[in-house]
Amino acid sequence: MVEKGYYAKTGVFLIMHVIGVRRELVEPNPWLAARVLEAFTEPKTLAFANLCELAALKATPPWLVAERDETVVLMGRDSGATASSATKRR
Repeated sequence: MVEKGYYAKTGVFLIMHVIGVRRELVEPNPWLAARVLEAFTEPKTLAFANLCELAALKATPPWLVAERDETVVLMGRDSGATASSATKRR
């Protein structure tokens, strides 16, 4: 896949979705941006943990486990990296 090659070359996974918080909300509530990030990061972490549970797969694609393992080898356990975790890698 093009995305895997790009990631292997650059260490950057191109984002699929963007969440924004309006400046007029963040300025009076500086904690808000971090809380929004946490609100999306926690479910992502739980979803990945579900993919790692092999006793009862949560999805049925035939090569799910192999794909998950390949992704972890390439990208590490935080394969759905957020912008902040991608920045920390550098």
